[in-house]
Amino acid sequence: MGDYYGVELNSNLSGDLYVWNNIIYDFNVTNSSSGGGILINDSGYNSYIYNNTIFNCKVGIEQISGTAVVKNNVTQLCQDGYAGTFGAASTNNVSDIVSDALGLNPLTGRVYFAEENDAGNLDFHLNPFDTLAKDNGIDLSSDPNWPFSEDLDKQTRTGSWDIGADEVEDAPTATLTCTVTLTPTITTTSTLTSTISPTPTTTPTITHTLIASATPTATITLTLTISPTTTITPTITPTATITVTGTPTKIQNALADVDLNWKNALAYPNPANDEVHFLLHLKKAADVRVELYNMNGERVASVKASLQAGNGQVVTWNCSEVAAGLYIAKIVINGKVREVLKVCVK
Repeated sequence: MGDYYGVELNSNLSGDLYVWNNIIYDFNVTNSSSGGGILINDSGYNSYIYNNTIFNCKVGIEQISGTAVVKNNVTQLCQDGYAGTFGAASTNNVSDIVSDALGLNPLTGRVYFAEENDAGNLDFHLNPFDTLAKDNGIDLSSDPNWPFSEDLDKQTRTGSWDIGADEVEDAPTATLTCTVTLTPTITTTSTLTSTISPTPTTTPTITHTLIASATPTATITLTLTISPTTTITPTITPTATITVTGTPTKIQNALADVDLNWKNALAYPNPANDEVHFLLHLKKAADVRVELYNMNGERVASVKASLQAGNGQVVTWNCSEVAAGLYIAKIVINGKVREVLKVCVK
C-alpha cells in the first residue's frame, strides 16, 4: 500500500498480479503531485486489473511501467481516469471524461450508484436503474488470464456482466392490467297486424312498436403484478465487541431512521402528461423531498412535503412545464435518499 494510492504494484516482483472487484475512493491528495486509485510501476510482471470501481481519485488507474490489461473498470470524478499505456486486450472500461476510457468498447458518461444523500456520502454499489455500467461489461468467467465469476459481495455474475465491482440485480418491474367488460344496450322492435270483421273496404293495418332497453353495465378488473418477487432474510455477523458508555441514543434510534419500505414506492401515472404522483409508505411522520433530474444529471424540479405516518402518502409533481423524456426521481426522507425511480413524461 503506497502513501497516496489505493493499490500500488511497485515491488520489483516477477510473474503475474491480479487486482479485481475493489472499490477505491478519495485518494485525491491536494498537496501531492501523484496519487490515485491503482498504480502499476514495475516492468517485472504482468498485471490484470478487472472490475474495479474508482471514485474521486487524482488518477483512476495509472501505468508507468510493466504490462497492464484493464477490463470492466469504472472511474468517476477523477482528474484523469486512465493514464499510461495498456495492453491491447483491454476492453469495456468506463470514464466520465470524454475520450478517456481506453481499450475496445470504451464507454463515457455518468454511472449512477446505489445511494447519495445531502452530505455527499455514497454507497458505491451500482444503482439498479443505471444504464451505462449495468449489463455493458464483458463476461470474464472464461478469461484466459484470470477467470472469475463473482462480484465484491461474492454474488455470482450471470447474464450480461455489469462494469465495476458490483453486479446489481435487476430493478423490480410493475405491470398494471386493466380489463373492462360492457353489457351492451338491447333494443327490440316488433310489428303487430290486426284484422277487423266485418271486412271494410280497406283492410286496416295496425303497427305497434315495442322498445325494450337495458342500461349497460361496466365491470373493471385491475391486476398489479410485480416481478421479481424477492424475499430478504437479513443476516448479522458480529465482527467486533463494542462497549458503550453513557446514553447510547444513536444506537437506540438506529432503526428509527428507516422510514420507507422502498420496494413499495410507486410513481403513477407513468408515462405521464401533466402530473406524477409518488405513492409512499411511511413508518412514521417525515419530511419528504422528491428531486427530479434529467438524463444529463441536471436537477429540473424539487417537491417538498411533510407527510404523516401510514400507507398511501402522496407527493405530486407538476411535470407539464418540462420537456418530454426520461427523468430520474430521488425520494429523500429526512435528508437521506431512500428510493430512485425512473419517470417518463410524454
